[in-house]
Amino acid sequence: HWPYTPLLPPTGRPVSTAAALRRLQWELGGARWPLLRDAVNAQGVRLTADELSSITALYDGEIHDVDAALASLIELLRGRGLLDRPLLVVTADHGEGFLDHGLLDHGYGPYDELLRIPLLLRFPRAADGGRRVPGPVQIVDIAPTIVDYLGIDAPAPGGRSLLAAIAGESPRDDDDVIAEEVHGSITMTALRTSRYKYLRIEDDDA
Repeated sequence: HWPYTPLLPPTGRPVSTAAALRRLQWELGGARWPLLRDAVNAQGVRLTADELSSITALYDGEIHDVDAALASLIELLRGRGLLDRPLLVVTADHGEGFLDHGLLDHGYGPYDELLRIPLLLRFPRAADGGRRVPGPVQIVDIAPTIVDYLGIDAPAPGGRSLLAAIAGESPRDDDDVIAEEVHGSITMTALRTSRYKYLRIEDDDA
């Protein structure tokens, strides 16, 4: 997420000197990033391959910083004998675009570079460790999954528990997901199945 300010010296993936210098030159940690982003998105400025690589490297550096922080947390829990007690959930609110659709940043539509985010669950005693659930899931599935796992009677509307899928059950035919984004009069809606994605754009002012 902007501002792209990985820790220096890096705790994870090293950031090149060129990328670090560009961050300072462009003030990517300050107020100039929105100006650059808007100019690129309006096609008034065209980034070179090296410039785009530098921005992406800064973003990757942040990701590796998060990885290192999670590793520290896990080691802390393990060192205190607590790692096998909690249910750990790691996710994000959105991805980031680097000219995937000719645009920078996020918030420009339900495209995969913005929708596909990590969702990692570690159950106590590493139960079902290493298992990957096929098919699409949603952020709104997290709360029902936690409630279901804890066996408590609490409302968790909007999603479905993933425990059955984690246990290896095949996805149902109706396990489709919907994403929507609204900008003024324009509504962008995406329907995702395990195989296809349908994108619809509507403009109320058209």
